[in-house]
Amino acid sequence: MFKRFRDATAGAYIIGISIAVMIIFLIIVRATYSGLYESVYHEYATSEHQAARKDEFEKRCSGITAVEELRRCFNAHIKSGWETQRAQEDLYAQKEMAEWTFWTFLVAGFVGVPSVVATIWGIWLVVLNLREAKRVSRLAITSNRMTAKAMRATELASERELRAYIGISSYKIENATSGNTPTFHVEFKNFGNTPAFDVRSRTKVYPLARGKENFSLDASPMHRHGTINPKQESTINTRLPEGLEWELTKVSMRNKVVTLYSYGEIYYRDAFGKERETHYRSFWAIDDVEFENSDIFAICDDGNWST
Repeated sequence: MFKRFRDATAGAYIIGISIAVMIIFLIIVRATYSGLYESVYHEYATSEHQAARKDEFEKRCSGITAVEELRRCFNAHIKSGWETQRAQEDLYAQKEMAEWTFWTFLVAGFVGVPSVVATIWGIWLVVLNLREAKRVSRLAITSNRMTAKAMRATELASERELRAYIGISSYKIENATSGNTPTFHVEFKNFGNTPAFDVRSRTKVYPLARGKENFSLDASPMHRHGTINPKQESTINTRLPEGLEWELTKVSMRNKVVTLYSYGEIYYRDAFGKERETHYRSFWAIDDVEFENSDIFAICDDGNWST
């Protein structure tokens, strides 16, 4: 990761070294100048002070003739000189203290500034590391999600390939011309590769008025078929509801008043524990209503779907 910031790090080091060299140079110049200035100033102040004291002594004591008065004037002049000298020495000591304080702060700054810069640079590197870690973490999360999706897709594909599929294989009618009520057979089959468990169905054969079809199964009983193995078939047998005469129904079919429909639902559970449904719907597809014992029903455009 640090290879990416190599040029920036080298530039920062060069700038830091240049600043340090400049600061050291300024310190040396400052120290040299300060020493020369203090020496010259001290000699100048001393000479000026001596000249001022001499003038003052001459003004105050030159006209005195009495010995006692002259002695007093001389002692007062010496004492005044001491006080002035002490004040000068105090001032000089304060200046030296100020100089030492200045150098102390300067050295502390010289040591502290690089530390602060180094700290800031370290914090910036930590931030960059955190950003890189966050980016890598996001990539890992995305990769895990992609892997999970791929695994789920593989699982679903395997499930689709292996699961049971119940579908209608044929529709047949028996005794359509015998004068009796015919029997309708709906044959269904497991087209999948695993068994279908707890298979249940309900179906209905009913003549419905054209344009007013209502495919209701409310009154149809539920039939149980147990387990249907792969490629195994089963049959749903049903007749017209009570009260409907087959001969009258055929007349209505010839006159195209009604259409005879066979429709229903099949429920089952596949090998993966999921509940499945198959809905089917077909109609009498030929004009000859005397046709018997054949696959005479055609699939409707609507009403056929499964899960």
